[in-house]
Amino acid sequence: MGFLDDNCTFYRMTPELVNQCEGFVCSKNEDIDEFFHEEYADYAREHLGESYCFVKDDTKEIVCAFTLACSSINTRPLNNKEKRHLQKKIPHVKQKSQYPAMLIGQLVVFDKFRAQKDLHIGDELLDFIKAILFKGHDESDYSININFNNVGCRFLIADAVNDPNGKVIGFYQKNGFNFLFKDEADELRSINKVNKLPFWKRHLGHIDQERKKTRLMYFDLLELRPA
Repeated sequence: MGFLDDNCTFYRMTPELVNQCEGFVCSKNEDIDEFFHEEYADYAREHLGESYCFVKDDTKEIVCAFTLACSSINTRPLNNKEKRHLQKKIPHVKQKSQYPAMLIGQLVVFDKFRAQKDLHIGDELLDFIKAILFKGHDESDYSININFNNVGCRFLIADAVNDPNGKVIGFYQKNGFNFLFKDEADELRSINKVNKLPFWKRHLGHIDQERKKTRLMYFDLLELRPA
């Protein structure tokens, strides 16, 4: 099916596993690098997020990794157009103010394998995540050797880094993700309103700049359902 399925094994990420593998690095993002070296186990211990990885079978190198956490999409901050776009494939009688979703907390292809652009590992990794969330690990076409707990989940969401060159957002868009809010200003207003910030704080520059570092994006897992 692809490089990951043909050459790698899927594991839950644990300190014991990492100690058995070759070193790995993400030089383009220090926060992600620090997370997968120092923080992922603490998140799992506190049930705040579970991390998984693919390990290359012959060299025992960790190729890529991701973290999932239960989340939701709240439709209350959305304007009517945004809400219609989100719910367009949900029958009217099933529409709610909140929908179950799974958050991609972190996602990375480590340096050695990211450099091999012809492998398209990032795209394959997203396809894998979509498949196991939509079908469950027993019915997915991918070979999974661990008990991947699957729950009712309609959407996959990501708080995508809003980098100046747009590569991260472009990566998610190429893989079928849409913006939850139509633009950055609308996202700022909605988030600040939900957080019930005082009016004067909603317009502080440093708050706006902090939020603009990421954009909230989503993928409807029912897009994978056969027509």
